[in-house]
Amino acid sequence: SVTTTIKDILTTIKDDTDSSSTLKQLKNFLSDIKELKPNGLKTKIQNSGVFLESKLANHKESINDDLRTILGKLSLEMKDNPKNEQIQKHIDKVLLQIDNYQLISSLSNSSSFYVPYLWEDLEEGDVEIKRLKDDSFFCDINLKLKDYGEIDLRVMLFEKNKININIFAQN
Repeated sequence: SVTTTIKDILTTIKDDTDSSSTLKQLKNFLSDIKELKPNGLKTKIQNSGVFLESKLANHKESINDDLRTILGKLSLEMKDNPKNEQIQKHIDKVLLQIDNYQLISSLSNSSSFYVPYLWEDLEEGDVEIKRLKDDSFFCDINLKLKDYGEIDLRVMLFEKNKININIFAQN
């Protein structure tokens, strides 16, 4: 997952450049799920790297906190680092995962993204939001938890003020 790969980057370079402002930005990008706040979640999703191109097209928003921008700066900062090859592999892996989310979003006419939070019990997880032709929306949340297995949720908003929630739990 993107979160695991970012943790790998931080682990690989933590001893080398703790004072790097880019490294601090990357550390701030990942927060523990226990510190989840609605506005913080919205900001982290917006800066997840998945929406960078649309931000650039609008020329209105700052891209300094976007994950793709942070990874680009970090790649440049680490070019003289002896661990550069390993760090670059991790950076390339995250960028490929971001590209994958963009591709899925484009092909499925939806918004696929990841939630950039650390959660020890989470093995895998993704979120997809889709608008249907009748102006109803749904959000699929698929989680694979270490102790509880798979949990899939679908939250659907229809007729502007009605919600339907389906939950599937493996255990």
